[in-house]
Amino acid sequence: ALSKNLEEAVARSGLVTAQAVGAQDAATAAIGTYISCLRHAMEDEAMSPEEKTEQWQSVREALAARDRAVHEASQAQRVAQEEVVKLQGLVEEARGTAAPAAAPRLQAAGSSVRRMLSELQGGSSRVEAAQTEARLVSQYQEMAERAKEEFRQELESIVPGWQGRGDALGLPGDLNKEELNALLLHAHRRTEQLRRELAERQALEEHRLVLAREQQRTVDQRGLEEALATALHQQRQELVVAQQRKIEELKDAMEMEMRTQLRRATAAHSDHLQEALKLQAFELGNSHKKELTDKMVEQDLMFRREILDQRDSFTQDINKAFAQVHGIRNAVDGLAEREEIAKKAHSLWLAGEALRTALAEAGPDGPDGPCVPLAKHVDAARAVLAESEFAQVVTGAVPSESRERGVYSLEALRHRFRSVRRLARRVALIDETRNSLYQYFLSYVQTFIAKFPTLTLKPPAEGVAVEELGDAFRVLAYAAFCLEHGDLEQAARFVTALRGEARRVADSWLHEARLTLETRQAIALLTAHASAVGLAATHAQP
Repeated sequence: ALSKNLEEAVARSGLVTAQAVGAQDAATAAIGTYISCLRHAMEDEAMSPEEKTEQWQSVREALAARDRAVHEASQAQRVAQEEVVKLQGLVEEARGTAAPAAAPRLQAAGSSVRRMLSELQGGSSRVEAAQTEARLVSQYQEMAERAKEEFRQELESIVPGWQGRGDALGLPGDLNKEELNALLLHAHRRTEQLRRELAERQALEEHRLVLAREQQRTVDQRGLEEALATALHQQRQELVVAQQRKIEELKDAMEMEMRTQLRRATAAHSDHLQEALKLQAFELGNSHKKELTDKMVEQDLMFRREILDQRDSFTQDINKAFAQVHGIRNAVDGLAEREEIAKKAHSLWLAGEALRTALAEAGPDGPDGPCVPLAKHVDAARAVLAESEFAQVVTGAVPSESRERGVYSLEALRHRFRSVRRLARRVALIDETRNSLYQYFLSYVQTFIAKFPTLTLKPPAEGVAVEELGDAFRVLAYAAFCLEHGDLEQAARFVTALRGEARRVADSWLHEARLTLETRQAIALLTAHASAVGLAATHAQP
């Protein structure tokens, strides 16, 4: 009965909704016809009075047809909304009382309700938009008539009695020169005034259009949120119905399973009771044979005890043998694993030494000689150490410039530093605030007349900050001393302390020194890791 009533309600609501949408479309068409007739009547001026009268009569007929169509559409929409609301109430009531099997029908009915409401809302929006356009056209027609009347009154005030002596177009035919000049002046002023008003109205209308768009966007957003909330509520109800249906199905299945388990337990208990009764009857029937069977039972127990003892002894022997075999196997596997680790560590150490040798041979013979790229050596090391994640990370840390171009050796960096030191001493007085041509000249002259430290000078203790070492001459002397003693890292720290033009002169050398240091660090890490892995594998041997 519920399914039948629901289907009838859906069919009835669908019929009245279709009729309402048709009435709304007819109202929209009638409004469009009225707008078209009104525009033609306003725009067609070159017509006889009889034709103009007939044209306005058609406008009045279109207006009456529009009013009838809008009224019929409003009535049809009201009836359709009442039917859809009734259907929605019936669906809500059925969801609370219907069985889980009726959930698909209720879901389909809910979808039909949402579709009908959407169609009615769309038709109402179309009718409202058409009515808005009709109101705008009517307001335009009224404003045009008012403007014509005001123009006639202005002409009457400028040229009194012009209507009685006008031509077919309504303009005076026997104007003198003064009247004609007055008309032209008034027309010019009126044209300027209308232009200003048109510009103001255009700006105002653009502002109003922006506000209207914002309001419409707000209304659309609100409608979308309401529709989304309605859809979410409907979907939530559908999910609740589906969940209840699933719970009922699981409840039925659990009851069936419980009944099956109870029947099995009852049958098993009955079988157990029968077996117990049979055993008891057998024991009671054979109680008189107990004295005869005691000795046989005792002998049987002794025999079984001996069998169990022998079985336990044999099992212990088997377990001991198995433990020995397992220990031998673990020892062999551990030895093989340690040998494999030692081989990998040796390969890793050889790769590090190969990279160290390649780094020593990669530098140029002189300060201006070409470098030898390290890419093939790094790639060869990565290929050999493909299974070592640490080695892959370390070789990947080698700078790309060192791979593609190569790095300078310590001797080449010493040669280059001599040139850099000479240029830096010449521009030692130049910084961000003193960079005139006169300062360049003084800085150049200072290299010949000023007293400064020797070319190499032992740096101070490590506790002194690099920024507190003094002028550029002393810093360059410290860096040269470190280079002569092979401490490239400390020399780079001193060069970093340079400021102004001296630092800019030394930037290229500092960049090459950093490349060499980074490459050395990567190779040192690779070799240290290889030594650590090999040492761990050696100490792990028994």
